[in-house]
Amino acid sequence: MLAIWDRRPGASRLLTMLTGHERALYLYCDQAHALGQIVALGGSLGAGPAEAESLLARLVEQRVMIAADGRYLSLAVPASADGGAPTAVELEMVRASRMPQPA
Repeated sequence: MLAIWDRRPGASRLLTMLTGHERALYLYCDQAHALGQIVALGGSLGAGPAEAESLLARLVEQRVMIAADGRYLSLAVPASADGGAPTAVELEMVRASRMPQPA
C-alpha cells in the first residue's frame, strides 16, 4: 500500500491510497515515462490500457502527478523522519470521511 499525503494549500485530497497495480504504476513514474511505457507495464500487471489511462488522468486531476509532452511524472516524495508522518488531526479527518453519512 502507498499512502500519499498532500498537505499543499489547495490540495484536492488530503490522502490518496494506492495498492496493487495502481501503486506499481505510480512508483514507476518516479521518473518521467511515456504513456505507452506505462500502459505496457500496466498490462504486465493485469491492468488494461483504459484502466491505466484512467488512473493517470485521476492522479493528474488530483495533482499528485503531472503530464507534459506525453510523459507522466509522480510528484510525491518520501516523508521525512522529522515531520512526514500524518498528524492526529489528519488521521481523524480521514477516519471521519470514511464514516457513513446520515441520510
